[in-house]
Amino acid sequence: MFKLSENPNLNYVATICRITETYPIENSDNLVRTVVNGYDMVVDKSTQVGDIVVYFPVESTICNEFLSVNNLYEFSERLLNNNCADVEVELAKANGIADETEKAERLKEIRRMAGFFNKHGRVRTINLRGCPSQGFLAKTSLFERLFPDMTFDWENNINKQFDTIGDLLIVKKYVPKISATHSGNGGGKTKKQKAVKRFDRLVEDQFEFHYDTTFLNVNMWRFNADSQVSITKKIHGTSACFCNILVNRKLSLWEKVKKFFGCKVALTEYGNVYSSRGVIKNRYINKDVSDGFYGTDVWGYINEIIKPFIPQGMSVYGEIMGYVPGSDKFIQKGHDYGCAVGECKFMPYRITMTDDLGNKVEWDVDKVNEWTENLMTNNPEIAKYFMPMVVYHFGRFGDLYPDVDPSDHWNENVLALMKLDKRFDMEEDEPLCTLYNDEIAATEKVLKALKDAKESKKTIKATEKALAELKAKKAPAEGVVVRLIGDSKAEAFKLKTNRHYGKETESNDAGEVDIETLESEGGSDVE
Repeated sequence: MFKLSENPNLNYVATICRITETYPIENSDNLVRTVVNGYDMVVDKSTQVGDIVVYFPVESTICNEFLSVNNLYEFSERLLNNNCADVEVELAKANGIADETEKAERLKEIRRMAGFFNKHGRVRTINLRGCPSQGFLAKTSLFERLFPDMTFDWENNINKQFDTIGDLLIVKKYVPKISATHSGNGGGKTKKQKAVKRFDRLVEDQFEFHYDTTFLNVNMWRFNADSQVSITKKIHGTSACFCNILVNRKLSLWEKVKKFFGCKVALTEYGNVYSSRGVIKNRYINKDVSDGFYGTDVWGYINEIIKPFIPQGMSVYGEIMGYVPGSDKFIQKGHDYGCAVGECKFMPYRITMTDDLGNKVEWDVDKVNEWTENLMTNNPEIAKYFMPMVVYHFGRFGDLYPDVDPSDHWNENVLALMKLDKRFDMEEDEPLCTLYNDEIAATEKVLKALKDAKESKKTIKATEKALAELKAKKAPAEGVVVRLIGDSKAEAFKLKTNRHYGKETESNDAGEVDIETLESEGGSDVE
């Protein structure tokens, strides 16, 4: 009944959950706060401890069938709801009411017949009474309304993840449509899961795209106080991979003849392969590749710098940040990471070694950083293009918060502390992003001088407003990444800040698709 589609993005699937606790919200009689799947949620007081609900994550999109049958589209999109005919009848009646006060009250009631989803069915981060609400909680009755002939066993499917019920895809990642001016040559239309198999120059088990980083919130149960972990800064850029691995040789005619007659011919050789998160960028491998999001091959730019230093068998994964090379366009809006305009940096965060048989060895974070630092030290001419990982913690997880009792909801308590930990720059400005720093410092100096000179309140207030506007432009820290030390499965778990979620929401509200989404999801529709 509850299924995952082929190759699902596990960060954007639904989860069946039970409400375990609710918390009062100051100055609110009708709303309470709860934590579901590791995320803060604001719900009405009718939600009770023990209730079973379905959690939809932020920036997922819910299918039309579910929203329509439950009348969850917003009033401006009411024609998409099943009750649209009834709503139009009631609107006609209301518009005939002569008394304006009575009419306004009736129209308010009618608006409640619709929901709050836009036409895309997108789940947004919102703030209610100062509390973030990071997702959408659906009552089980909404699914029973959509599938009246099905019998649901909710009790025995607690914590079950799914994106499909029966043959209907219920939820997926939201990807906004992009304008043709930002589409390059159609950048990255190749689906990640299919990309490797279709290229005959690639040798099986040699190349692999970077695995998806799943959310720590829903995976905290994997850890305990004795877990050996690394915690590193998450960078808001675009993923890249640079390899020196075995590839199939392009045989000459004479070699093909020799091979036909059973003579020994070298079929493989070590070669450079580079990619974004989901698209092979080498043109000798992927003839259909475009230059990507901005019509510039940012991955190729870094590849030319790093490839002489990658030994045979090594694959280096990491994040490119800053500006599109030679341009004033950001790789990720507002996130300069100390780069000058037109420049970018690469931060390696994962390295694997692959032998001739395809066996892979993962390096731990400390070894990856050692390689990066040695590269920068021994090659100062290219050092400005690289940045080591910022490592916050390396060792026993419990040592991070020694006062938290391992036997009393340790996972939940540690997650709550991590969300607000200033050591990780959680909910803070990103200190590595220097954009606006000079303007802020200059404005602060002016403001102090105005106050010292006892200038007019109007002038001081205007300057304070200008300062606040500058500070609001500062890029927020994205969050952290947690990895198990010595993990052969190669898994990483990300914890994002509420401020970053807010920026993502603003960008998606504006229809701005970022380069990472485009490349990882295989492209977006162009409008």
